[in-house]
Amino acid sequence: MIKVVCETEDAANKVMAKTIVVDNPTKFSKMELFTQNQPNLQSDFEIKIWDVLLDIEKDLFEQHLRSLSQVKKIKFAVKNLYYKVSVTFANKDLAGALKEECLMKFLNKTFRIFPSSLTKEEHNHRFKYVLKLTSLPKGTNGGDLLEIVTCTRAKAVFICPQKPLLSEL
Repeated sequence: MIKVVCETEDAANKVMAKTIVVDNPTKFSKMELFTQNQPNLQSDFEIKIWDVLLDIEKDLFEQHLRSLSQVKKIKFAVKNLYYKVSVTFANKDLAGALKEECLMKFLNKTFRIFPSSLTKEEHNHRFKYVLKLTSLPKGTNGGDLLEIVTCTRAKAVFICPQKPLLSEL
């Protein structure tokens, strides 16, 4: 499948009117029409999980994800010093519950999540009011700050792993 993203509806209509291959009726169509004709795509639900540490116990994390709902696919992709995990669930049971969630807790870690059901505006809004706290004691994790997150009604907390000092190497 090839996707084309257009800025306006007029631009999208022009792309849909174009002939792709001579003597072949194949044309671009709107995603809504495509997914209506593909029942297996209608029932899928995907989330992206950001800032997953590279040293995470993958098997245990995958087991945790499978405990949430039936999983079709889990993909770990390295982005900078972290994994960006894409999880495709077999149905949309979690879509409503995760729409308002900004983080996922796993053991003593927290990760930012982005459900596929978010609009572009909702996705961008999650980056609008981001604060940074520095000089935390060594060993501090997201679980240690959950009380602060709860009291302040913060949506998510992420703590970068601390780099070892030269004297610790």
